[in-house]
Amino acid sequence: MTPTPLSTKLRQHAWELALFGAMLLTMFYLLQRNLDLSPALFADEWYYSKYSRLTPLGEAIVPSYLYLWLFRSTNACGDQFLDCARVLNALFYVAAAPFVYLVARRLAGRPLALAIALTALLAPLNMYTAFFMPEAMYFFGFALLSWVALNHAHWRSTRYGLTTGALLGVMSLVKVHGLFLLPALLLFIVFTRWNKAGRAGWIGEAVQAAVLAVLAMVAVRLGLGYVLAGEPALALVGNFYGSSANNAVHRSALTLLNPAFINARGHLMALAVLYVLPLAMLLHRLPWRPSQLKFDGELGTLRVYLLLMMGTAFAMTVAYTASLAGPGSIEGVRLHMRYYSFAFPLLLVLAVAPLRQPVDHTRPRFRWLIGVLLAAVLLLALVKLPNYTLNMVDGPDIASISLLEWPGQVLVALNLLILALWVARKKLALHLYLFIAVPIGLAAGAVGSTHYLAQLVNPFPADKAGQFAHKYVPQAEHKYITVAGTNVADLMRTQFHIDDKDAGVLELPDPRQPIEQYQIPLRNKWLLVVGDHALPAGIEPVVRTADFALVRLPPVGRTIGVTDLVRPIGDALIERIDGLSASESLGRWSDGKQVVIHFRENLPKRFNFAVKAQAFGPNVGAPFILRAGSAELTFKLSSAPQEISLPVDSDGTLRMLTIVVPHPVAPKDIGPSTDGRTLGLAIREIAIGERQ
Repeated sequence: MTPTPLSTKLRQHAWELALFGAMLLTMFYLLQRNLDLSPALFADEWYYSKYSRLTPLGEAIVPSYLYLWLFRSTNACGDQFLDCARVLNALFYVAAAPFVYLVARRLAGRPLALAIALTALLAPLNMYTAFFMPEAMYFFGFALLSWVALNHAHWRSTRYGLTTGALLGVMSLVKVHGLFLLPALLLFIVFTRWNKAGRAGWIGEAVQAAVLAVLAMVAVRLGLGYVLAGEPALALVGNFYGSSANNAVHRSALTLLNPAFINARGHLMALAVLYVLPLAMLLHRLPWRPSQLKFDGELGTLRVYLLLMMGTAFAMTVAYTASLAGPGSIEGVRLHMRYYSFAFPLLLVLAVAPLRQPVDHTRPRFRWLIGVLLAAVLLLALVKLPNYTLNMVDGPDIASISLLEWPGQVLVALNLLILALWVARKKLALHLYLFIAVPIGLAAGAVGSTHYLAQLVNPFPADKAGQFAHKYVPQAEHKYITVAGTNVADLMRTQFHIDDKDAGVLELPDPRQPIEQYQIPLRNKWLLVVGDHALPAGIEPVVRTADFALVRLPPVGRTIGVTDLVRPIGDALIERIDGLSASESLGRWSDGKQVVIHFRENLPKRFNFAVKAQAFGPNVGAPFILRAGSAELTFKLSSAPQEISLPVDSDGTLRMLTIVVPHPVAPKDIGPSTDGRTLGLAIREIAIGERQ
C-alpha cells in the first residue's frame, strides 16, 4: 500500500507529535495538581499579586513590569485569580519544552531530545507553576533565548545581536536577574562571531553584534518598561534590589569573601549530587586554548554558552546571598538554586550528546584530576550539605534529597561509581547517569514536590480568616481592615485573601499576647485577629471561630489632620519635626534619642494621637514613650508598619509632642551596613483625631 503524503509527514514528525502529546499531558497534570491549592510563599506571592493586580505598576518594588502587566489579566477571574495565574504559569512552563527539544535535537537527535524535553517538563522546577511568581515565565524566556543563541548563531551579526539583546531585555522585565546575564551574552556573541569558519573581519562583526545587543536590551528594558510603568521603570533594578545593592557596595569586599566561599561551597556540593557527570564533562573540556573551541563544534558552543550563562547566574547568586549574610542570619547557608536552575536542561543536553559520538580519550590526566576533585566534593557533601538551609522554595531538586537517609546516600554512591567509570572512559557511565541517576532525581523531586504541595490542600487558619473577611466585609471596606497576628508570613497570607492593597497589619510578638487599647487602629473599621489574642475591654467580635475573630470597630471622632512623612514636612497640621532623617519610601527614620513634633496650632483638650510606624533592631517590642506636656504614655512597635492610637488629655495649649526612643542604634553597629544614623523607629504617617 502506497503511503499517503499525510502519513509520510506524520512518520517524519512522529517525535515532534509525541512531544506535543507530552506537553498536553503535562499541562493537564500540572493543572490537576495545582488548582484549588492555598497560596504558599510569603511575602513573594502577596507582593506579586498586589503589584500586578491592585496597584499601578510604577509602585512595584521589583521591576518585573512585563510579568506584572501580563498577570494583571487574572483580575478577569475575580476571586479565582490565583488559579488563573497558575494556568498562565503552566502555559509558559510547558511552552518552553519545544525550545529545549530543538536545542537538544541538533546535538543528540530526535529520540534523546524528546527524552530531555520530557525530563525538563517533569523536573522539580515545575513546582513553581503553583505559585503567583514569575519563575515559569522566566524559564520560558531563557529557553527561547537559548534556542536563538545556540541554533541561530549563523545569523548575520545585526540580526543576531538585536534579537538576543531584545530577548534578554524582555527577560529582565520578567525577573531583574536577566540584567546580570548581559556580560555572559556579550562574551558568547563575541565567541560566535570568532567561531565562524576563519573569516577575516570577525572582530568588527563581534563589536557590531555586541553593541547592538546592548542597545536592544537597554531599549527594551527601559522603553517597554517605561510604557508599562512610567518613570519608576527607569531605575534598572527597582527599590527592593536597589537597597540590597546599595548596602552591598558599601561593604568591604573582604567581609563578603567568607560568606561567599561558604555559600559557593554549598552550591557546588548540591550541583555535584544532582549533575556530577555533566559537571565533569564540562570541566574536562574547558577551552584552555582557542583551537579546542572549534574542534568541539556545536558541542563546544554549548559548553561555552553553559559556562558563561550558568557561571554568571551562579556567581550572581553567591554574591547576592553573601551580601545578605550577617550575624544571626541563615542567608549565608541558604541555597537559592532557583536563580540558575533554569539552565539545568542544558546540562542534560551536554550529558546526552556524547552517546552519539566516539569515546573521548583526550586529556586523560586532567580527567583523573577532575574525577578525584568531584569525588571529594561528593564525599564532603555527605558531611557538610545537611548543615545548609535546603528548602523546596529555593531548590526543590536538592531539597527533595536527604543525605542523612539511605536513598540520598545511595545516590551519592552511584555518582561516585559513575565518576569512576567516566574516568576509566567507559560509556557505561553515561548510561548509568542518564537511565538511573537522572530518573532517581526526578522521582525524588516528584515525591518532594507532591508532599510540599499536599500541605496546601487544606487552608491554614490565616487562609480561613482572610477568605471569611473577604466575603463578610463589604468590598468597599476591605481597605479598612487591620489584620492582627504573630507571624508576618501569616499576616501576608491573610492580606492575600482580603485582596486589598490598603489592608493593614498589626504584628504581635507572642502567640497569646493580648491586644492593647492603643493598638486598635484609629481610622479603620475592622480588626481581624488571627489566633488566640484577648481583645481590650468593651470590644466584642461579630464573629469568633477557633482560628480567628472579626471585630467591627466602634466609630471615632473626625480626623483633624493627617501628615504623610514621605512628603516634605510643613502642612496645615505640623510645622516641623526635629529628630527625623530624610524621606524614604517607608517614611522617615528617627535619628537620635527623641523625635519632637511641633504642631502649627494648639491641639484639642481631648484628642487621639495616631502614628503609622515600625521599630528598628533592639527597639522592636521595647517601650517607646509619648510625652504630652507632663503626661507620659507608652507603646510598643513591631518591625512591620502598624498604626497605633493613644488618647491624650491636655490643657488646650499643647503644641508639641515628643516620642522617646528606647534604644537608638546605628545599623553599622549591629550588622553589615555603613549607615551611621542612630535609628529607633520609622514614621510613615501622623494623624490627630477628635476624641469623644
